[in-house]
Amino acid sequence: SAVHFSIAAPPAPPTVFFGGFLPPITSNGHMTRENTSIFKAGSNVPVKFKLVNASGAAVQAEGLIAWVVPIKGPALNVPVSEAVFSEQASSGNFYQWMNGHYQYNWKTSKSDTGFWYYLFVILSDGSMHSTIIGLR
Repeated sequence: SAVHFSIAAPPAPPTVFFGGFLPPITSNGHMTRENTSIFKAGSNVPVKFKLVNASGAAVQAEGLIAWVVPIKGPALNVPVSEAVFSEQASSGNFYQWMNGHYQYNWKTSKSDTGFWYYLFVILSDGSMHSTIIGLR
Protein backbone atom coordinates (compact mmCIF):
# COMPACT_ATOMS: atom_id res chain seq x y z
CA SER A 1 0.00 0.00 0.00
CA ALA A 2 1.13 3.55 -0.67
CA VAL A 3 2.34 5.78 2.16
CA HIS A 4 1.00 9.29 2.10
CA PHE A 5 2.50 12.14 4.04
CA SER A 6 2.72 15.85 3.78
CA ILE A 7 5.61 18.14 4.47
CA ALA A 8 4.84 21.35 6.26
CA ALA A 9 6.64 24.47 5.25
CA PRO A 10 9.31 25.51 7.74
CA PRO A 11 8.25 28.26 10.11
CA ALA A 12 9.02 31.80 9.08
CA PRO A 13 12.25 33.13 10.57
CA PRO A 14 11.76 35.36 13.60
CA THR A 15 11.42 39.07 12.99
CA VAL A 16 11.97 40.12 16.61
CA PHE A 17 15.03 39.17 18.65
CA PHE A 18 15.94 39.56 22.32
CA GLY A 19 18.39 42.47 22.43
CA GLY A 20 19.57 41.96 26.01
CA PHE A 21 19.02 43.25 29.49
CA LEU A 22 19.80 46.93 29.99
CA PRO A 23 21.43 48.93 32.81
CA PRO A 24 21.27 49.09 35.71
CA ILE A 25 21.34 45.29 35.36
CA THR A 26 24.66 44.13 33.95
CA SER A 27 24.00 42.28 30.72
CA ASN A 28 26.61 39.66 31.58
CA GLY A 29 24.83 38.68 34.80
CA HIS A 30 24.58 34.98 34.09
CA MET A 31 26.77 33.84 36.95
CA THR A 32 26.94 34.67 40.64
CA ARG A 33 30.16 36.67 40.71
CA GLU A 34 31.54 40.11 41.51
CA ASN A 35 30.48 41.87 38.29
CA THR A 36 26.83 40.80 38.62
CA SER A 37 24.43 43.57 39.75
CA ILE A 38 23.71 43.65 43.50
CA PHE A 39 20.80 45.84 44.62
CA LYS A 40 19.62 46.96 48.04
CA ALA A 41 16.83 44.69 49.29
CA GLY A 42 13.64 46.66 49.88
CA SER A 43 14.29 48.94 46.91
CA ASN A 44 12.74 49.04 43.45
CA VAL A 45 14.86 47.30 40.81
CA PRO A 46 14.28 48.53 37.24
CA VAL A 47 14.32 45.39 35.08
CA LYS A 48 14.85 46.58 31.50
CA PHE A 49 15.43 44.82 28.21
CA LYS A 50 15.05 45.52 24.54
CA LEU A 51 13.78 43.69 21.52
CA VAL A 52 15.38 44.35 18.14
CA ASN A 53 14.70 43.59 14.49
CA ALA A 54 17.18 42.02 12.09
CA SER A 55 18.93 45.36 11.57
CA GLY A 56 19.30 45.94 15.33
CA ALA A 57 16.66 48.67 15.71
CA ALA A 58 14.51 48.58 18.86
CA VAL A 59 11.02 47.23 18.19
CA GLN A 60 7.88 46.59 20.17
CA ALA A 61 6.41 43.08 20.44
CA GLU A 62 2.98 42.37 18.95
CA GLY A 63 1.53 41.38 22.33
CA LEU A 64 2.08 41.94 26.03
CA ILE A 65 5.12 40.47 27.77
CA ALA A 66 4.30 39.08 31.20
CA TRP A 67 6.39 39.76 34.28
CA VAL A 68 7.70 36.46 35.66
CA VAL A 69 8.22 36.44 39.43
CA PRO A 70 11.98 36.03 40.09
CA ILE A 71 13.20 32.75 41.54
CA LYS A 72 15.26 32.86 44.73
CA GLY A 73 18.69 31.27 44.36
CA PRO A 74 21.61 30.59 46.67
CA ALA A 75 22.88 32.88 49.40
CA LEU A 76 25.29 35.67 48.47
CA ASN A 77 28.03 37.44 50.40
CA VAL A 78 29.03 40.40 48.22
CA PRO A 79 28.21 44.09 48.83
CA VAL A 80 25.62 46.26 47.04
CA SER A 81 27.04 47.52 43.73
CA GLU A 82 24.09 49.44 42.28
CA ALA A 83 22.44 52.74 43.20
CA VAL A 84 19.04 52.85 44.88
CA PHE A 85 16.40 53.89 42.35
CA SER A 86 13.49 56.16 43.22
CA GLU A 87 11.25 55.07 40.35
CA GLN A 88 7.81 53.92 41.46
CA ALA A 89 7.20 50.16 41.62
CA SER A 90 5.28 48.70 38.69
CA SER A 91 1.72 47.55 39.15
CA GLY A 92 0.19 44.75 37.17
CA ASN A 93 1.77 41.71 35.60
CA PHE A 94 3.26 43.02 32.37
CA TYR A 95 6.38 44.85 31.27
CA GLN A 96 5.70 48.37 29.98
CA TRP A 97 7.02 49.65 26.66
CA MET A 98 8.81 52.96 27.16
CA ASN A 99 11.40 54.88 25.15
CA GLY A 100 12.53 51.95 23.00
CA HIS A 101 12.70 49.29 25.70
CA TYR A 102 10.56 47.25 28.09
CA GLN A 103 10.63 47.91 31.82
CA TYR A 104 9.18 46.51 35.02
CA ASN A 105 10.12 48.12 38.35
CA TRP A 106 10.32 45.16 40.73
CA LYS A 107 9.52 46.13 44.32
CA THR A 108 11.79 43.93 46.40
CA SER A 109 11.27 43.19 50.09
CA LYS A 110 13.82 43.76 52.84
CA SER A 111 13.28 40.09 53.68
CA ASP A 112 14.74 39.21 50.24
CA THR A 113 18.21 40.26 51.42
CA GLY A 114 21.23 38.03 51.09
CA PHE A 115 20.26 35.97 48.04
CA TRP A 116 20.75 35.74 44.30
CA TYR A 117 17.59 35.99 42.16
CA TYR A 118 17.01 34.60 38.69
CA LEU A 119 15.06 36.95 36.40
CA PHE A 120 13.29 35.66 33.28
CA VAL A 121 11.73 37.15 30.16
CA ILE A 122 9.54 34.80 28.11
CA LEU A 123 8.60 36.04 24.66
CA SER A 124 5.50 35.11 22.66
CA ASP A 125 7.52 32.63 20.56
CA GLY A 126 8.32 30.71 23.76
CA SER A 127 11.96 31.75 23.91
CA MET A 128 13.21 32.39 27.44
CA HIS A 129 15.97 34.81 28.43
CA SER A 130 17.42 35.13 31.91
CA THR A 131 19.90 36.93 34.08
CA ILE A 132 20.92 36.90 37.73
CA ILE A 133 20.94 39.75 40.24
CA GLY A 134 21.63 39.84 43.95
CA LEU A 135 19.79 41.55 46.79
CA ARG A 136 21.72 42.70 49.84
